[in-house]
Amino acid sequence: MKAADFVSTPDDLLASAIRIGEHLELGGWKVKIEPFDLAYPRTPVFTAKREHTTSIVEVQSSLNAGVAAEWARFAKASSTDTRIVIGTSGTFDAASLEQLRTLGVGLLMIGTDGPYEVLPPIDLALQIELPELPAKLRSILGAAYDLFDKGQWREGFEHACTRFEQEARKYLKARVRSGAQFISSGGKPVTYSQAKIGKMTIGQLADVFAEMRSPNVPDSRLGQCLKEINPGRITAAHYKGTAIVRERKLRADVARNMFLVVNGISYSKGIRQ
Repeated sequence: MKAADFVSTPDDLLASAIRIGEHLELGGWKVKIEPFDLAYPRTPVFTAKREHTTSIVEVQSSLNAGVAAEWARFAKASSTDTRIVIGTSGTFDAASLEQLRTLGVGLLMIGTDGPYEVLPPIDLALQIELPELPAKLRSILGAAYDLFDKGQWREGFEHACTRFEQEARKYLKARVRSGAQFISSGGKPVTYSQAKIGKMTIGQLADVFAEMRSPNVPDSRLGQCLKEINPGRITAAHYKGTAIVRERKLRADVARNMFLVVNGISYSKGIRQ
């Protein structure tokens, strides 16, 4: 990447732009310099794409809040994972940082060792309202909620699924110890050891709950939550960066899936009956 590759970027920002562009390329991003799009509010210094995420990158010597807000509005109108990043070699005061944080815009600072992230950008195209977290579930799902707050919704959903899986295993183990019985789809009695339950995935757990003889209400509803959430869990875990149709459905369903996680764990803990 060299200065001659840029047309509209001011000369005094070229050195910073080149360092940021090279930093993105080293991170596996496919970078385009000053790309044109009829819908763009202005020509950005870069767009950078990696897997399903597109980052629009501006380079500024001091915060131009109007430009950041303009790009944030554009990102919110997008249908795919779109994030806005401001890169700078200057110094932003606390008020400027708060403006960016409020907008959901990320910040890359250029230090002596190269660019580093100060504020993570948020997927502004995805507007999620998470369910209120019961006090008893905060230690279980608090880390997942923190990831959502940072704009890392895929990672947050994956973490939530992992915790749901763990809690469902605990619940099923307890039900087996208390005498729960199971009938296979072929009509034959089946048994499950504690060790086998401890290795079950969400999909396998859903199948076992469906085999339970005379399930109570929490048994049935916990099993239904597991079954309904499993397709999203499979996409998040096994189709990263691929399968556009699956990605679109995951984005569309993630808020509902988080309600299923919270409700499912609530059934396992006796919070819901």
